[in-house]
Amino acid sequence: MPMEPHDLLSPQVKQEIADIFRACEEDTPRTMSICQLSWTLQEQYHTAHALPVASGTAALLAALRVLHITEPQDEVICPVNGYPAMVNAIVAAGATPVFCDVGDDLVLSAEAVAPWITPRTRAILMMQRFGFPGDPAAFRALRAEHSGLRVVIDARQAYLPYVKSHHDLASCADAVVLSFGKGGIINAGGGGALLTNDAELSVAAANFIRHGSSQTPFFQQFGLNCTISELQALLILTLLDSYEDRYSKRMGRAQVILRALQPLGYKPIPGFNEAPNACHRLILQLPDAVEDPRQFISRINSGGVLMRQAFPMLLSEYCAQQGLRYRSVPDGSLFPNASKHKERYVAILVDSRSGPDMVERLRRQSAALLNLPLT
Repeated sequence: MPMEPHDLLSPQVKQEIADIFRACEEDTPRTMSICQLSWTLQEQYHTAHALPVASGTAALLAALRVLHITEPQDEVICPVNGYPAMVNAIVAAGATPVFCDVGDDLVLSAEAVAPWITPRTRAILMMQRFGFPGDPAAFRALRAEHSGLRVVIDARQAYLPYVKSHHDLASCADAVVLSFGKGGIINAGGGGALLTNDAELSVAAANFIRHGSSQTPFFQQFGLNCTISELQALLILTLLDSYEDRYSKRMGRAQVILRALQPLGYKPIPGFNEAPNACHRLILQLPDAVEDPRQFISRINSGGVLMRQAFPMLLSEYCAQQGLRYRSVPDGSLFPNASKHKERYVAILVDSRSGPDMVERLRRQSAALLNLPLT
């Protein structure tokens, strides 16, 4: 019989939940879990300051606002294969996103960005897509070459043990933002954080995030009340505590799926077996024999969803659809790498549902559509 969610919680966590509800009933503010989450993130990400917030979007918006990247002429170079929330935060801050193609590892590189830095470029937003780390240190070097250039790293999908063993992530950027919602290293249903080694930026961000609270004067600066709740912080702490065990299980499932599908022509992202990755999705390139990827995916999913497009829409397409201002580099570029990834890369969910029956169904349906024998 499956266990109920409350059976999976330790007595200590159950007591914490009861204390949070009691504090709400008594109208007495309680911030123990929020403080503990801040300390935990400081330790795990080797950063001087960690500010938990309501979402990853709020963390990115706060970072851009306190870095004074708030005018239409302020341009932020970012990967064209990112999340819509990334664009939403840039536009909400008042700035303009500038899209750049990514490499075969799905990540923006300093080498690709460097030729497109102009006097209007105020920041570079790097994202460690699906856990592939890229080269954050190269962006630190690029920042040193350009006065006033800021670097923000979106590490929502960064592989946490890799971050722990590479102590320089926060030192490579003015700010690092995290998300604990869908698509992050853990899915706590929401929550995020802003990390920085800059004390002044931390204070400014705290004032922005806690705007309207009794501890922060209302009229000193513009801000939003986007603090995280005690219950959300406790949930994130609980999931972070078991992250490495769950990651190990997911990586094992991903390897099983990969071994089943490689003989049929599916290909992993270059470096999948060498580079650490978040592995909440297994990203594969469709077999070369697939002529119509959308039709192939649709037929694979005819009996239930087994895979999805890894990149259903590029951010340039999202902006055009929503009527948001943006620019691309070079102007008129078709983003050859990201376009190929959008067309031929699929995402297969790697979780407790990815059992032998699902893998076998995926293998058989693929073989049938490709007219290949099963061995």
